[in-house]
Amino acid sequence: MIPLFLCLIAAGSNHGLEGRRVVVVGAAGSPEAAELVTAALQARGLVPVAVAARAGIDGVVVDLARGDREQVRALLQSARLRFRELDLEAAELGGRQALDEGLRLERPEDQRELLVDVLLFLAAVRLSIAHDDDDGARFLRLASRLEPERLELNPGLHAPSAVAAWTGAREKNADAENAVVVVAPRVLGAAIQAAGVEIIVDGTARAAGGGLLVLPAGPHLITLRARGCESSSRIVDVKGTTTPPLNDTLAPPGVAARRKLAAQALQAGDVAAFAVVAGLVDADVVVALAAGGAARGWRGPERGVVDVDADPADPAAFAAAVVEALGDRPLPPNTQAPVVDDDPAPLWVVGVSLGSLLVVATAAVLTVFLLPGEVPDPPPRPVPVTCCAN
Repeated sequence: MIPLFLCLIAAGSNHGLEGRRVVVVGAAGSPEAAELVTAALQARGLVPVAVAARAGIDGVVVDLARGDREQVRALLQSARLRFRELDLEAAELGGRQALDEGLRLERPEDQRELLVDVLLFLAAVRLSIAHDDDDGARFLRLASRLEPERLELNPGLHAPSAVAAWTGAREKNADAENAVVVVAPRVLGAAIQAAGVEIIVDGTARAAGGGLLVLPAGPHLITLRARGCESSSRIVDVKGTTTPPLNDTLAPPGVAARRKLAAQALQAGDVAAFAVVAGLVDADVVVALAAGGAARGWRGPERGVVDVDADPADPAAFAAAVVEALGDRPLPPNTQAPVVDDDPAPLWVVGVSLGSLLVVATAAVLTVFLLPGEVPDPPPRPVPVTCCAN
């Protein structure tokens, strides 16, 4: 039992990397190895950077252009034509493309009327396929939250299935219980990660107290925005404790192309590129794989760049080697830190020095009062002299 107990303690020991954000840069042409190593490091407590933050690291630049209002209208119009032709599959695909384009708008909260038109169309398509379709109900609930003042749908403009389900969607929103959503956005390169992040929920600015946001259950349109960064808008289904946290990393435009160049420099052996990659993905730990099997890791100024003596082909063993190379390594027992002359004296040295002075002073006082010896005679008193004039 004792050996097993000791093994459990060793396995659960703190290596100082738990919770740190990690990115693995694979060798050119082999991104699969990077994915396996990332999973192995995650199993040891490290947190992989978000998928969006990896754009460019694997050589794929995904800098999507901002959405265009007229493009949303064109896609929606084309989808409506397919719907009239009863081509429901093509109609739904066009409607979803219009919704994706709308979510990429710079300020989607200012285009709520357009987004509601897209959502109502998608609801009509889904409800035409199945009367109790979950996606159709979800689109209706979100549309009613974006336009809460709309009490009913016009039967002359909307499909009968959507008109009939609108009231039920509003009632579900009214009866929805509140749930807590964790809000932890990050701003690329900011000292305080959540500083200056604006949170827009269903078109209204909200404040997250203590990193928590209380919202009614169900779908919501949430936008995160920070100065100088691309905004992030998406539909979030709030479902109590299963709601994913809002931990988007907001970055300036064109950052994916810069990541690609930094990753290429890292693969070419540029040591300075470690810090560049870390800054562009907001990571604490960077691991670089090489085609020949050699690998290196980086953990900020406190560790710098170190070699990882393991084969990435065995992800579990390689992850253990990364933790060993980059984790906290305290000084071994009976090892003293080097003494630097310019540093102030340790407190115990100062205490000993003061104590020595006190002993010397006390001895001097006792010598004067207890062993006075022969006391000299006092000096003669001065005699006053009076001068008189003749």
